[in-house]
Amino acid sequence: MNIVPNHTAKRSISPARTFGGLLLLECVICAGCTTTPYNRLTVVDYPHHSDSIQHYELFDDAYYQIDGAGLTHLILQKISLTSENPPQKIIQTFHIQSQWKPNPGLTYSDASMINATISYVIQKGNSGISYDGGGFASYKVQSSGTVLTGELEGAELQPLRNPSGDLRVFERVRISGRFRAIRDDRRVIRILRQIQEQLGPLPPVSHDIPSPDY
Repeated sequence: MNIVPNHTAKRSISPARTFGGLLLLECVICAGCTTTPYNRLTVVDYPHHSDSIQHYELFDDAYYQIDGAGLTHLILQKISLTSENPPQKIIQTFHIQSQWKPNPGLTYSDASMINATISYVIQKGNSGISYDGGGFASYKVQSSGTVLTGELEGAELQPLRNPSGDLRVFERVRISGRFRAIRDDRRVIRILRQIQEQLGPLPPVSHDIPSPDY
């Protein structure tokens, strides 16, 4: 099974409706861009016994923190409403956690890339699911010291946290993209605490990135 080629139309992940209590994603065809904008992530879903499906999501908010242990926490977040009556809030949060400096020789793509732990969290009311795994990230802080830019490659995620069991969006996914975030330690801490309260702590994840041919 191969990742959708570049000429295939990309689709926007826009949580908009529910069926039988499960979140469904509206897929809207969108013209491709020659340059990928910041904070738009490509999400390739690998359903069981089916061809891969490529989506994208543009996140509205982006923050980062470098904690006392030297870990970088990057948060991308988007909040939207379903078309239900009354509408319900859906929160999508993307979390990259890694050491600040790269360790050359440990990554397959570039000496500047860093092994990272990745989580893609989708929350709707009292339900939530987190796709967790590993990938490679690179960072650069602008001269102001408050803006971080970078990119993510080869993130391989699986549904590891789903305490309610009633929310399932993907089977397993690969995610890549560019990001730009402002430093906001308090907001990062608050978002991560809220996720942990609902879904529990991040479980151990593998940083072995398999071939895209499953």
